[in-house]
Amino acid sequence: MIKVMCLKCQNIFEVPDSLAGQSETCPNCRAAVPIPASTPTPDTIAIANKLAHNEYGIVPEYRAVKALAAIYQLLGWGLLIAAICILLSASRRTGEHILMTVLLSVACALAAVFCFGFGQVLQCIRDIARNSFQ
Repeated sequence: MIKVMCLKCQNIFEVPDSLAGQSETCPNCRAAVPIPASTPTPDTIAIANKLAHNEYGIVPEYRAVKALAAIYQLLGWGLLIAAICILLSASRRTGEHILMTVLLSVACALAAVFCFGFGQVLQCIRDIARNSFQ
């Protein structure tokens, strides 16, 4: 039996030796997993186990990008709420203060739109990176 690890979900499973050099479907996520042509050494198995259990502290890039996208989404919501609060406070102002308040609110709303858009771009980049390793 050959131990293999799915690159998509990091599931470790065994396949018969007769499948060496071919590919097999992961029983967990149904992704195609290439089967190595030769049996790995004990050192290779130990490294694979450490990687599978993330004992090296490696964070896959797509998870880091997902976290960054979530931060930008939260920042966008914060700026949008700030823009609404600033607009609501405009009712108590007079003269040129109203114009400054409205301009500040518009600036916050535009920054919120930028943050939402950038967060979506990061999520697309993450999805592309994730799908390219399947």
